[in-house]
Amino acid sequence: MAEQKDLQRDPIVHGSLAPHIFIAALLLAGTVAWAFYDEMWGKRPWTTYQAEFVERYPDLLAEKAKQAAAYEQGLADDPDIEKIRAQQAEAEAAAKDEIAAIDRRINEVINPRVTKLTHAMTGVRSMVTALVYQLEHAEGAEKERIENELERVKQEDNVIEGVPTIDGDGTTTTETYKYEALSAALEHAKAIKAQLFTERAKLDAPARALTKKLEQAMNRKRPGLSSQQVRGLISKVRNFDKGIKQIHVPDPIGLVDRCETCHLGIREPLKITAEDMGGKDDKLARTFVSHPTPELLTIHDPEKFGCTPCHGGNGAATVSVKEAHGKMKHWLWPMYEEDNFESGCLQCHEGSLVLDHAEKLNAGKELFRYRGCWGCHPREGFDTERAQQRLAEQAVRTVEDEITNTKLEIERQKKIADDPKATEAEFTRALKIMR
Repeated sequence: MAEQKDLQRDPIVHGSLAPHIFIAALLLAGTVAWAFYDEMWGKRPWTTYQAEFVERYPDLLAEKAKQAAAYEQGLADDPDIEKIRAQQAEAEAAAKDEIAAIDRRINEVINPRVTKLTHAMTGVRSMVTALVYQLEHAEGAEKERIENELERVKQEDNVIEGVPTIDGDGTTTTETYKYEALSAALEHAKAIKAQLFTERAKLDAPARALTKKLEQAMNRKRPGLSSQQVRGLISKVRNFDKGIKQIHVPDPIGLVDRCETCHLGIREPLKITAEDMGGKDDKLARTFVSHPTPELLTIHDPEKFGCTPCHGGNGAATVSVKEAHGKMKHWLWPMYEEDNFESGCLQCHEGSLVLDHAEKLNAGKELFRYRGCWGCHPREGFDTERAQQRLAEQAVRTVEDEITNTKLEIERQKKIADDPKATEAEFTRALKIMR
């Protein structure tokens, strides 16, 4: 009876699982929330950087656009600029009618004529090319047959309707050409077109030269980008595509650098400082600054060199600043500290005693030379006489090693030649080596 009573008090029936289910639900909800946070923000801190950049940069650009517009408005009253503008307008007016006539002849006569002749020539030329190929691979009677067919195609009349006349009187005509004559007519039309473009360029040259002169004069007086250029940057930021910004240099090591995912201002044509983006004490503002020496980017194009070969760091990492800068344990190439950024130049320019845009490195090399450090610590570019001596000693050791190896090989081959069990091929090879 007691056993039956115990069986009737089933813990599932008589007990509550609510606390257990509640705790499990909390754990599950917490795990989901943590996973969502870690995926969207924890492992993607660059999303915050890009959102901040897109929010801050337009304010700077708007201010620069106002400055550029105000400055360009002031240029309108500049006597030198006005003089060039007047000369440019005069040159354009002087050549306007002749240029318009050339454009009409090209668009209404020459281009339609070239199109008609090209269409006819394409069909005939394809047949001739096919027959020539067959002729090169044919023999006997078949070769003679193809020769006759080829001659027939070349002598066949090609009738072309609606061809504009070459003199440009506005009429069209039907023209008939054999293969060679059609080719010559097409080349003649193309030659006339090239001649007209040459004449047009000569007529337009004075106005183009003055346009270039005007741009140079305005750029000389302009302190920064033009208002049109700034508006282009504003449009680019408005259409900013959030995501990983990657540089891939496939050869020779398959380099992948994602530094510009956060450092979005590095290659901007506008000079960006920390003060422009929020102040020196703002970590994000310091991240968005432009490259301190833009001239270096023209010499070392990031699309060909990447970032980390010069600056160090872990270019592929994006989950944290520590990993991206290569500051974690066991990473062999951490990013150089700010005071030692020029150290990366030594990888390729160690032999250069003086290097442009590397004042601190130049000072260090001069100190190394002045103090005579190279006497105990040989480096490339210092004490070339000792370097040449080391190269000569290395060459001598290489020759000595080759002589020793050759002597050992000769002795080994002698044994093979004296061995009655050696094959004929081994015997012949041994004799060649001993000679």
